[in-house]
Order: sequence, then C-alpha cells, then structure tokens
Amino acid sequence: MKLLSPVQNATLGSIAGTIEVIILQPMLYCKNATQQKLPLTMDPRVLYRGIGMSIGNMILLTGSQFPLTGLVSQQITGGEQRQLSRGEKVLAGFLGGAISGFICAPMELVMIQQQRFGGSMLEAAGRVVRERGALTLFRGLETSCGREGLFTAGYLGMGPVFAEQLVNSYGMSQGTANFAGAAGAGVIAASLSHPLDTIKTCMQGDIERATYTDFVGTTRTLLSQEGIGRFFNGWAFRCDHAHRPPTPRTVRQRARLTSRVLRVCAPRPNFQDLAHDLCNLAHRAVQEHLWAHPLPFGD
Repeated sequence: MKLLSPVQNATLGSIAGTIEVIILQPMLYCKNATQQKLPLTMDPRVLYRGIGMSIGNMILLTGSQFPLTGLVSQQITGGEQRQLSRGEKVLAGFLGGAISGFICAPMELVMIQQQRFGGSMLEAAGRVVRERGALTLFRGLETSCGREGLFTAGYLGMGPVFAEQLVNSYGMSQGTANFAGAAGAGVIAASLSHPLDTIKTCMQGDIERATYTDFVGTTRTLLSQEGIGRFFNGWAFRCDHAHRPPTPRTVRQRARLTSRVLRVCAPRPNFQDLAHDLCNLAHRAVQEHLWAHPLPFGD
C-alpha cells in the first residue's frame, strides 16, 4: 500500500468500501426498517433499494470526515506543530463529524425514501422536492450532525486514545493496539449515537410528519411507544457486523477480500475489464457473506 500514489490509495479505498457497502446493505435496510417498525423481508430487490445512494454516501462521508477533522485540528492548535491532547483529539473528531452531517443528511433521506417506496435516487429526490420542498431533503439534519459527531469522535478521537492506553498500560504492539482501539471505540460510539440515529431514521422516513414531527416531537413519540428501549431498535443490525471487534475468521475474510481487490486491479489497464471483474468480485463477496451470516428472519 505504501507504494501506491494518493490517487491509487483513494481509488482502492473507494473500491473496497463499495464492496463492503454492497455486502452490508441488507443490514442497513433491516436497521432502518426495524427503527421504523416496518416489516422485514428477504427479497433482495427490497434489501438493495437505495444501494447507489448508500455507496455515494459512504465515499463522500468517509472522504470528508478525515480532512474536516484535520482542519479542525489545525484550528485547535493554531497552526502549531504539536500533538493534540486526548481531549482535543475527541473534540476534533466530534466537530469534524458534525460538519459532515450536512453531507449525509440529504443523501440518507433519499435512500430511506427509496427503501420505503422504491424508485431511483433521482425519482425519490424529485418526489421529495416536488411534494415537500427542497429544504425537506435536510429533515433530521440536527440528528445527522449529532450522530456523525459522536461516531467520528469515537473512531477518530477515542480510537487513538484507546490505542495509546493499550500500548502504554498493556504493552501491546502499535498495530494490534490501533486495531483493538478502533474496534472498541467503534462499538461505544455506535451505541452512544444510536438514539440519534433512530430519531433521524424515523423523521426521514416520515416526511409527511404523520407520526414523527420535529426532533422534540419525535423524541416524545418514541419515548411514549416503548420507553428508552425504543431508541435502540435496530442496534444489533448496526453494531453486529459493522462495528463488532473482529474475530480471526472475519480478519481472514477481509484479508482475502483485500487480496482479491489487489489482484483484480493490478493487471487491468482497460477500465471496462476492470469494472466487469469488480462486479464479479462484489457478487462473489455478497454470496460468501450471506452464506456465512444468514439473515435471522423469513418473509
């Protein structure tokens, strides 16, 4: 990886991230459906609704949070060349993530509308704008900013802090500590931010405001339905696959997937051949994942 240029690294990261989104899209659908109290399904035509917007969201969101956090870090230090303190790392992660909420809010609203009612991303976005106005695309913005702030503070802020503690207190190697720190911080951040994610999903699925009005009204409605536990509907789908600490089996699976991406990309000068081979790779990856992790329900 060190031999690749920044553009090649970004391209490879986008490819690997796209494959991961394709694999995990059924979990995302199930999370959103569970949060909205909608029936679950095994129909792949429904499970993969909004996949294009989901891929675009992943690429833009991940690609923006790192530089945004870096810019915030520079403001914190005032341009001084020094290491951030533990508190400053978490703060920089939170603010960088919160800013990125402006990017993901409209994209996730369109995806959730696709998941509920079908149609392409342009059709879903056009329907929202036509029926409810352009500003409706930013419905749930405050929850998007809060969720991304908390989560980014975890994987970019708490992760390095945890890793440093593991190295200093337990003598772990830096690589192992980074891995464990990111996994632990991811689970904590996902859990802390999940109530905001549930509020956001319900608001964005109900743009008519029939049940879920604004942030305060949605919070009260959810609380009246099932109490505090209602805010954690869909938590297992969000955390089980995306943020759980890796096992030796999942490490081997990711290593195989990475090696496949490298083998596919390396000898393919023709873009059409590369795109064809990557589609085949993604198809095989999805089949392997669903075989290893069948969804726990039927039609």
